Amino acid sequence: MKTMKKYSIILSAVLSIIALASCQKEQDIKEQDIIQEEVKENVPSSIPFTLRANIPSVDTKTTLNTSTWAVNWESTDVIYAVTTDKAWGQDYEDDNSGETIAVFAYDSESGTFSTDKAISDGEHTFNFLYSAGNQKSYHRGGSTTFQLAGTQTFDASAPTASLKLYDALAAQVVATTPTSFADVDMSHLFSLMKVTLKNKTGDAVNITKFEIEIPDENLYGIFNVNFNTTPSTTYNRNGGDKITVNISNGTVAADGTLDVYFVMGPVAGYAGEVTFTVTDSESNTYTKTNNISAPGVTFAAGTYNTASYSLKTADPVQCVTLDWNYAGGTSSDLLAIPGVSANGLGSDYADSHAPYRVKFDNTGDYIQVRTDAAISTVSVGYKMIGGNTTSSLTFKESANGSDWNDVQTLNISGSASSTGTLTTTNPFNEASRFVQIYFTKGSNVGIGAISITKPNTDPVINVTSDNPMAVSNENDLYAIEYSISNPTGASISASADVAWIHDFNYSVDGEVSFEVDAQSPGAAAREGVITLSYTGASDVEVTVNQAAGASSGSGPQTLFLESFGSNNNNVVIASHSDFSASQSMFTDPVNTVVSHYSSDGKVGKKTTNPSDGYSGASGNSAMWYTGTKNTDLTINLFTVDKINISDASALSVSFGLYYANGTIGTTNTVTAYYKIDNGEEQTLSFSQPASTGSWALCTGTISGTGSSLKIRFEQHVTGGYTARVDDIKVVGTN
Repeated sequence: MKTMKKYSIILSAVLSIIALASCQKEQDIKEQDIIQEEVKENVPSSIPFTLRANIPSVDTKTTLNTSTWAVNWESTDVIYAVTTDKAWGQDYEDDNSGETIAVFAYDSESGTFSTDKAISDGEHTFNFLYSAGNQKSYHRGGSTTFQLAGTQTFDASAPTASLKLYDALAAQVVATTPTSFADVDMSHLFSLMKVTLKNKTGDAVNITKFEIEIPDENLYGIFNVNFNTTPSTTYNRNGGDKITVNISNGTVAADGTLDVYFVMGPVAGYAGEVTFTVTDSESNTYTKTNNISAPGVTFAAGTYNTASYSLKTADPVQCVTLDWNYAGGTSSDLLAIPGVSANGLGSDYADSHAPYRVKFDNTGDYIQVRTDAAISTVSVGYKMIGGNTTSSLTFKESANGSDWNDVQTLNISGSASSTGTLTTTNPFNEASRFVQIYFTKGSNVGIGAISITKPNTDPVINVTSDNPMAVSNENDLYAIEYSISNPTGASISASADVAWIHDFNYSVDGEVSFEVDAQSPGAAAREGVITLSYTGASDVEVTVNQAAGASSGSGPQTLFLESFGSNNNNVVIASHSDFSASQSMFTDPVNTVVSHYSSDGKVGKKTTNPSDGYSGASGNSAMWYTGTKNTDLTINLFTVDKINISDASALSVSFGLYYANGTIGTTNTVTAYYKIDNGEEQTLSFSQPASTGSWALCTGTISGTGSSLKIRFEQHVTGGYTARVDDIKVVGTN
């Protein structure tokens, strides 16, 4: 039997370093020291043998030396070896190529790779390869493949530790055992990458994901290994053009940097786009695309490539600042504004059409605006040019510029050369930041001024009490009712420009109460202004009108007068606001005037027969009711309550009354009633008009005194007949 004197197979890592574009640089190959293993004499040649490598002293968490990119072995590492000798190995089944496989496992204590498989003496061709388990490499001699992951992990606290999980090494050597020795130079099969991310946002950023995309290149997938050429890899299947790196512990201080390491498939002479995308923990994304010109860039297998990318908040987004106004002009003027784009615009209209020079002449033409804030309304000025056929503008919205929803469609109609403005009234989604003004053609249209507003988020004081507010001539308390839109938590305050309004109180939510001093006897009516203030809101002024002081002598005084204003719209009493009576005429002036009124009829003016023909006729609106044909009913024509009659005597009532048709006293009759305080209701005696079709002033006397008076007008009608009442007046003597 032959004996073996000694042999060793030396494993060294050789890495050629190529820089990325102009930033790449060369790094020398470093060969590991050769440590020979002595093998005793007279040992059979069929015994297993051992590979040994010198390990540099580096951080144990780092599995690649970032200076030399040499492998730092760990106890979990294995090297697969293949030889053409079919009798050797047998760890895996023969793949019909005449080759089998043996596994060399690393022992960190001895610093060796060893196998329990023996090999016969003679010349052998050895194929060596290393790969992490998650690479799912399949080594069957001539059919060796590697599966490089498209999604990788990276821990910034151990920057290069994850590289071993995705990298692969291979080598081929021809050796004669036991008398020959061979150096084994293992090469990386993939490109090793480092991208330095620079934080230029001005704040600390926690980066959670990095992506690189090179269109139509196979950055990951299954690759075949050819041991006969260096070795080299060729793409096989199931790959893609984007590598995603999920990052932990990726917090970067303002102006700081983060080096992200990953592995990707080789790229040769690529010219085109390379896109970097970075995502932070707040779901903000930072994207930049570089265009590589010919002859292109190469990320070769076994090279270490570097690049850098700065995260900048100002990078990308071109948008208009709301509120935004464009005065009109040419399409060049419009498209020169950052954030504005368009589609299909025709040649500008002549200057004689200014400012409506931007041409919409085909369905599908549009103007698109990107905004820096949520959108409230969009207004567009237009001119119909060359025809009078109705066109339309559809206002669309999008949060991302890709997915669009219709907000509102508004029509453009009129004659040729008509101008106008369209303004949206439908709400926009709060998340939308894109507006598209889309044209559907009837006739050609010139577009002029465009404005986009943002929602008002400032506080607003809303006064719900009467303004102006009427108060009596006596010393009393009143209150202004209000609400705050977009409240900030601030407190409301009030001040008056006159001394007779004072002692503001805010203890009741939604109210500002105050005191007014009494008028002196015979003093003229007076006016004061209360200013309400709230931090961040515009001040609101409330006018206070105080009645004149009581007459110093006796004599008739007008205690109440209601002539219903000049509303021509025929509305129910609750919707009417133009009253002539003031709050000071009632016993509870804090309430609104209308709160003292009720009616089954409506307030309105009939132009053909306004109140006239009697002293004090106002000639405008009146209370009225029309009956229903062939129907007998009694309705409340008008009721007023809580008229202030304190300290008054010799009370009387007058009012204008009109019957449009029917028979007075039978088919169409108005009856009046009154009640003082909580007493019994009394019938008011008055003379009816002499005939239908003309107004008459009716008067009646009220018996008794008190503090509060109620008057009620009742209409009895047996058909479709109408009666009207106006200029209701109460007079008393102080």
